[in-house]
Amino acid sequence: MRKKRLGSELRRLREESGISLQQAGETVDGDKTKMSRIENGRQGLRPLELKTLLDMYEVDPPMREALLALQRQSKQKGWWSQHSDKLKPDFQERLTLESDAVRI
Repeated sequence: MRKKRLGSELRRLREESGISLQQAGETVDGDKTKMSRIENGRQGLRPLELKTLLDMYEVDPPMREALLALQRQSKQKGWWSQHSDKLKPDFQERLTLESDAVRI
């Protein structure tokens, strides 16, 4: 869920900057397919890749820090992941959203 949120923010920033998927992908040693997977939350990215994109999109410091924190958190699993065999996927997603909302 956090990867999806980070990806959607990156898409918004890229589009506002007028940068194509191909240009963004090449910036992180990839292509438009890689960028599409990142923006759809299906692929993560390394901190250096994220910093490079944020530089390219000219993101201001407060937003930059928030997105870097979100990237770090995207690797963390919630307590409920240990009980995934007992919880329905929809409920797990709600727990993730609630956890993120509390943090915000």
